[in-house]
Amino acid sequence: MAVETLHVHTGLDGFAFPHGFREMGDTRLGAWVRFDRAAGFMGLEALAQTAAMHVRYLCDFDKHAFLLKVKAFDEYQALIPGVRHDIAGELVARTDTTFSYALSMACAGTPVNRGAVLISVRPYDDLFRADRLKAYYRRRFKRVWGQGRP
Repeated sequence: MAVETLHVHTGLDGFAFPHGFREMGDTRLGAWVRFDRAAGFMGLEALAQTAAMHVRYLCDFDKHAFLLKVKAFDEYQALIPGVRHDIAGELVARTDTTFSYALSMACAGTPVNRGAVLISVRPYDDLFRADRLKAYYRRRFKRVWGQGRP
């Protein structure tokens, strides 16, 4: 079966989130992001990527993590470019392959959005190769861990 390629053109140089973690526990996480530009989808993207990074951490980076479902998303105000946005999250349930999160984002203490996502994991394979992805996410995590202050 041939793999189709999907090209996404956001107009951004990249959007790997979060930029820093200040808390990382078995069920709780705290992170922050700063948006260069505030495209409408980026708030949800930041929540999902933050949850996925937490799952990778819990699995010791031994599995491929991906967004399975957005269960809910509420936006209260627009993202503010150039300003720190704090993310708080809680792992509310999990199975061997699926992790359910409740997350929220605030800017200077004012709620910006909240959401609930499901992140799933699967073994690395020929498409999602461990030799590339495991090393990449370990390096990325080391860069953002402890970056509690921008």
